[in-house]
Amino acid sequence: MKINVFGIVFTVRLAEIPDNLAGLCDYDRKKIYISHRQSIEEVWTTLLHELGHALMIRSGVAQSVSNDVIEIIVENYSRMLAEIISVGERDRILSGLKKKKARK
Repeated sequence: MKINVFGIVFTVRLAEIPDNLAGLCDYDRKKIYISHRQSIEEVWTTLLHELGHALMIRSGVAQSVSNDVIEIIVENYSRMLAEIISVGERDRILSGLKKKKARK
């Protein structure tokens, strides 16, 4: 699946990533990896969380504040979106995900 974040297109994939991660935003490669071991609800909130990271970097905010502040912003952003986007819309969006192993 491809998602545009302020003019930068990210490829999003379900992937095998380290067990301690739910998702990973690789801004340099324009890729977002989501752990394939999660439920559909977890995949959704993780995708929203990782898109928040892409947004923070793309907008320049990430360069201006600490990682702790970024995590607070991104987590609240992803929870807010998860609450307002319908389940039907979530399922439509997630139907485009494909499984692929993440490269290190």
